[in-house]
Amino acid sequence: MPDTSAERDLQKVLQQLEPQITFLEELTKMGGAMRTVLTKILTNQQTYKELSMGQEENLYAKKNYDMYLSALKNSGLVSVEEKTQGAAADIAVGAEGGAGAMVLLGTTGPGSPDESSKEEDQDGGQFVGQRKRVKLSSSTKDPYIIDSLKHKCFLEELLFWTIKFEFPQKMVTFLLNMLPDQDYKITFTKTFVQHYAFIMKTLMKSHESDTMSNRIVHISVQLFSNEELARHMTEECQLLDIMVTVLLYMMESCLIKSELQDEENNRHVVVNCSEALLKNNTYWPLVSDFINILSHQSVAKKFLEDHSLLMLWMSFVSFFQGMNLNKRELNEHVEFESQTYYAAFAAELEACAQPMWGLLTHCKVKETQEYTKTVVRYCLETLQIWFDAIGFIDEPAPNQVTFHLPLHRYYAMFLSRAVKCQGLDLDSLLPDQEMLMKIMVHPLQIQACLSEIHSNMWVRNGLQIKGQAMTYVQSHFCNSMIDPDIYLLQVCASRLDPDYFISSVFERFKVVDLLTMASQHQNAVLDSEQERPMLEGALTFLVILTSLRIHLGMTDDEILRSEMVSQLCMNDRTHSALLDLIPENPNPKSGIVPGSCSFEDVLSSVSDFKAPVFEPGGSMQQGMYTPKVGFRSGGHVGWLKSRRSFLSIRFCELQRCRA
Repeated sequence: MPDTSAERDLQKVLQQLEPQITFLEELTKMGGAMRTVLTKILTNQQTYKELSMGQEENLYAKKNYDMYLSALKNSGLVSVEEKTQGAAADIAVGAEGGAGAMVLLGTTGPGSPDESSKEEDQDGGQFVGQRKRVKLSSSTKDPYIIDSLKHKCFLEELLFWTIKFEFPQKMVTFLLNMLPDQDYKITFTKTFVQHYAFIMKTLMKSHESDTMSNRIVHISVQLFSNEELARHMTEECQLLDIMVTVLLYMMESCLIKSELQDEENNRHVVVNCSEALLKNNTYWPLVSDFINILSHQSVAKKFLEDHSLLMLWMSFVSFFQGMNLNKRELNEHVEFESQTYYAAFAAELEACAQPMWGLLTHCKVKETQEYTKTVVRYCLETLQIWFDAIGFIDEPAPNQVTFHLPLHRYYAMFLSRAVKCQGLDLDSLLPDQEMLMKIMVHPLQIQACLSEIHSNMWVRNGLQIKGQAMTYVQSHFCNSMIDPDIYLLQVCASRLDPDYFISSVFERFKVVDLLTMASQHQNAVLDSEQERPMLEGALTFLVILTSLRIHLGMTDDEILRSEMVSQLCMNDRTHSALLDLIPENPNPKSGIVPGSCSFEDVLSSVSDFKAPVFEPGGSMQQGMYTPKVGFRSGGHVGWLKSRRSFLSIRFCELQRCRA
C-alpha cells in the first residue's frame, strides 16, 4: 500500500516484502531446472495478462492493478493505452508523430501531469530558454521498445518495481541469480534497456544515489560486458540511441548560461558544476555502461557509422566545453573558495575523455580511416557552432580561463591517431587558417594562465585555482588534458604564420614590452615582480612546444621510456609507485599496458634496483628503483640523475604548484 506521507518509507515496504523475495531467491539456488521454470513464468505474457488484468471479480487484484497503473503513470515516462476499467482510462497517450524520443524523455500528453515541464522550471533564473528535446537518430528501426513502459510480462513489471524502490539488494541478488538461464538473460537485458530512461529519472531523484549507482552497475556490467549480447541489443533495441539520448537529457537538467568571452551575448550553455548531479557523480553508472559497450568493436563500429548519433554525442560533449569558468579576482580575496573544480575535472575525464579513448582503440588501422575522418569533420563543425555561440573574438576575454575544452581534445586526439596510425595526410584534416587561429586561442590561454597562477597573479582566487593548475598537469590526467592541448598548439604553430604565432604567445603571456633593446620599458599589465616569472613561463612554453613529441611520431615504447625517465629523475620509486604514476591510463590511450614485458624491459634499461634493507629498528625499507648514473642511447649520453628531461617539465610545474 502506498504511504500517504510526503516521503515514502521504502525500507518499511521492503521489510514487509522480505519473505516473498527471500523465497524467490531460494528458488534460484535449486539449479538450472528451477531457473528454467521461473523464466517461463516470468516471461509468459498470457499468464501475466490473466493474473494481473483478467480477474475483474477479484477486487483485491483489481485494486493492486490500479495502484500499479498509478505508479506507472507517475514515472513520467509512460504512454499507455490500456482498455481496462478503472484507472487505465486516466492515463494519457503520448504526443503523436515522432513520439518515441519525446515519451522516452518524459514528455506526456495534455491531460496528465507534465513532470518534465516542472523540471524545466526547477533551475529558476539560471536556466536559459526552453530545454531542447532530443530526437533519436533516424536509424531507429523499432520505436516500440522505447515508446512506453507498457509491461507485458511479470519480469518487466518486476524490474519496474525494482527500479522504483531504488534497487533493493535482495531483488538485485534475485535478478542476478537468474542470469545463467540464457533465455532469461536475453529477455531481462531487453527489459533493462526498455527501462533505461526510468533508471535515469529514479537515479536523479534518489537520496542514496551512491548506493543505487553501485547496484545498477552490478547488474549492467553483467549484461553489457558480453559483446554478442551488447551487439544484439544495439541492433534490436537501439541501445546506443537510448544511452546517448538518456545522457543528453540527464545533463540538460543542469544547464546554465556560459559567461565565456562575450558574457552578454553568449548563447552557449554549459553544465552547472555546483549541481548535485555533477558534484555527486550521479551520471557515473550511465557513463560507465556507455564506456563498457564502446569497448566492443562491433558496437563501436555501429556508433562510428551512425552520423546522426555522432552529432548527438558531439552535442553532449559541447555541454562540458568551457564549464567551470574562472574569473581572476583583482581587488579582494574571495570569501568562499568553490570546490566545483573537483566535479568539473571528474565530469570531463569520465563523461568525455573515457568514451573518447574507447573509440580511439578501434581507430588504429588504415581500414578505419573513414571513421576517424568522420569524427574529425564533426569535431570541426561542432567547434564552429561553439565559436559562433560564444561570440568569438580574436583574443580571449581578459582574466578568464577554463581548463575544460573537450571538443578541442577530441579533435586533437583523432587528428593524432589519423596521422600516426592510419597514414592520413595532416593537411587534409585541417581547417582553413582562420579556423586554426580560433582553435589556438583557448588552449594557449590555459598555458598563459598556468604561468600567471605560478606567478601569484591569481592569489586572490585562493588555493582552489592552484588545485586546478595542478590537476591539469597531473600525471594521471595529463593524457586527457595538457597533452592534447600541447599537440593542438604544435599543429597550429606548424601551419600558421610563424610571426603571428610567436607574437600571439608573447601577447598572451603579457611580456611583449619586455622584448626590447631599450634600457627601460613599461608594462601596464604586470607588476615588476611578475615580469620575470611570466617571461620564464613564455620561454618554457616554447621549449615544451619544440621538445614534447608524444604525438609527433614517438612509439609506445619511447613514450613509456620517457615517462619512466621523467619519474625517476625526480625521485627514486618503488615498482608499485611507477605502476601508479605511469598508470593503465596511457593504456588504451597509447597502447601501454603496465606490468607487460615492455614495461619491465624498459624499467631495467633505465634504472638500477636497490634491494630492500633492514633498518636498525627492525623495520624493512622497500626496494627502490633509481636511475642509472649514465647510459648511452644512440652513441650519446642520455641523461644523468641530477638532470631532468624536457618531458619532466610538466612534473616540475606540478611541484612548483604544490610549493
